[in-house]
Amino acid sequence: VFAGVWRVQHFAADGALRRDVVEVGPVPEAAVLAARAGSRAEVTRHAAPADAFSAPPVIEEVAHRAATRKPGDAAHVINLSLLPMSPADGEFLGKVLAAGPVRILSRGYGSCRITSTVVRDTWWVQYVNGYGVAMVDSIEITDVPEVALASPEDIAESSSRLREALEWLEKG
Repeated sequence: VFAGVWRVQHFAADGALRRDVVEVGPVPEAAVLAARAGSRAEVTRHAAPADAFSAPPVIEEVAHRAATRKPGDAAHVINLSLLPMSPADGEFLGKVLAAGPVRILSRGYGSCRITSTVVRDTWWVQYVNGYGVAMVDSIEITDVPEVALASPEDIAESSSRLREALEWLEKG
């Protein structure tokens, strides 16, 4: 309801709530830290299946970009929707760029699934239609994909709306 205002809960291994805080910013810091902690700097090499033609060069591009990027660098986006992708290509990419610990669902101007991968600062971004089918599929090498971030304008709007809500509560 309030863009840029995040409720962040930290749980112990036994499921007990350890911390429950409200954080204001573009994205919760815990999400960025979890994505980095659950990833590695290098791409694990696997032999590509014979019928995977587009995935091997994509993997090489990801490996190069992930190895050479520095925090704060501009995002490098590989639009998979523009490439001829066979089922074998998709399966191979899914194996090499397996899902990491962070999944974000953005429902701004449509639904978008953003998933960290096991490769540091590498995210799988899918814009999906009402049936959950990916319409645009991309790999982004960046700190956090822009689509996951609350904009400064959204945070300012949320701040104003929160002030109004607090005034209303104080009157009641």
